[in-house]
Amino acid sequence: MKQVCFLIFLLIGFVSLSQSGYDYIEKAEKKIQAGKLNKALHLLELADSSNYGFCGNAWASAYDAIALKRARIYKLQGKSVKAAEAIWNVGGPFVFEQHDSLKVAYLIEAYGVEEVRKGIDLAIDSIALDTALPRSNYPYDLRVYFSFSDQSFRLSNREIWDAYHRKQFDAGNYDDNMDFLLDAIREQPFYQILSEDQSKN
Repeated sequence: MKQVCFLIFLLIGFVSLSQSGYDYIEKAEKKIQAGKLNKALHLLELADSSNYGFCGNAWASAYDAIALKRARIYKLQGKSVKAAEAIWNVGGPFVFEQHDSLKVAYLIEAYGVEEVRKGIDLAIDSIALDTALPRSNYPYDLRVYFSFSDQSFRLSNREIWDAYHRKQFDAGNYDDNMDFLLDAIREQPFYQILSEDQSKN
């Protein structure tokens, strides 16, 4: 019985700690909306060091929310490089497609469209079909190396593979096809942003 009580107490403690982390995130959002950006950053630091329980998805979700809010704050403060650095690893090991365009937009604002496009085009052009095609349940990730960072930048590609397979279906050709793959990548919203920005210049 004592062991059961101890486990219940431990579980309640973890739930309480997890909730406090989310509370910090919610309070930070309210401070951002009120224009109290430094206070919001302090709350995000507290959220960063909070415990989010046993679930890996809970941790990933919390850290994504923290990083996205930090990026917003730095953008509002006119610190474009810090904003880009804050959003760099959003998605963690499970990169979410809906963030790709946002990441690229932040990078363009910080470093310019030419520099970002050069890095992404280099990564696309260096893809080899035999290593790019997914051979497991975990799709290949497009890793980009920019001249302004030593750390690789990862773009997710579940949407890329959906587009790739649609091209195979439309053509009635299910053989591996490099042209289909490259076209699928360059049709993605994150790549279209590069074209849109370039046309403005």
